[in-house]
Amino acid sequence: MRDGRSSGTAAYVAFLRALGHRGMTSAAGFVDPIARELLPPPWGLAVELAPILAKLPRRTRHRIIAHVDMLVCRSLAIDRELTRALDRGCTQVVILGAGYDDRGHRMTELERAHVFEVDHPATQSVKLRHAAGLPRTCRELTYVPCNFGIDVLTERLASAGHRTDEPTAWIWEGVTLYLTDAAIHETLATIAARCAAQSTLVIEYHDSKAPTSWTLYAWARRFLLALWSEPQIGRRPPQVMHRKLERAALRVEKDFGISEWGVTFAQAMPPEREASARLAIATRIAH
Repeated sequence: MRDGRSSGTAAYVAFLRALGHRGMTSAAGFVDPIARELLPPPWGLAVELAPILAKLPRRTRHRIIAHVDMLVCRSLAIDRELTRALDRGCTQVVILGAGYDDRGHRMTELERAHVFEVDHPATQSVKLRHAAGLPRTCRELTYVPCNFGIDVLTERLASAGHRTDEPTAWIWEGVTLYLTDAAIHETLATIAARCAAQSTLVIEYHDSKAPTSWTLYAWARRFLLALWSEPQIGRRPPQVMHRKLERAALRVEKDFGISEWGVTFAQAMPPEREASARLAIATRIAH
């Protein structure tokens, strides 16, 4: 991401969630009315094209829906794991690389939780402007500006009021694909150090052994990521990611891929080009 500019990827993710809310998804009952409210222009205006997209030829429409499904199903899968963590006693939620995340404004399950949104100041300042005045569903919502290449995450969290003696649900969604091994090790070490008993990490990563797509859409996405200075550099096979988690004293409880997300939430298989996305659920190994 270029210095001083908000993340284009964060806007794109919220844009797809907003399209899902407008019905451009095969996931029945998906609801996210907040995503549209958080989008900066021209992304917000593009959402209003949803009725036009719905009238496109069937094949074209289904291709768009397949792309939206990936983000919608990912959100639903993470929401489910977060709800389970809250039921197990987590009273804090830390969202790393939050972007335009809106869980603190739409998930009623967070009514007893303190949510910390951590992200680059440039992206967070845009989110703050658009979220101003929106009702929240969490007990408390704290924004934690953090330039990961300069600031020390543990210091930022401590100064924001995050407590190490209360269980935390950590969400690391849509980020590791853009990080080096060193950056992942450092962040996992911080998570482990600030984890009380019963804490849970939900981390998305991409399997380097999954098929690579060379479709027109894939090329267009790579072009946009290059334009936004957000290259995807961090695909890793499950065994490598699991070793990284174990090295940080985090035990992998389960790991599942996008094909399972689709069958569970959308009764449809996502396109093969998105098959690399996975979620791992890990807990802190007792001292």
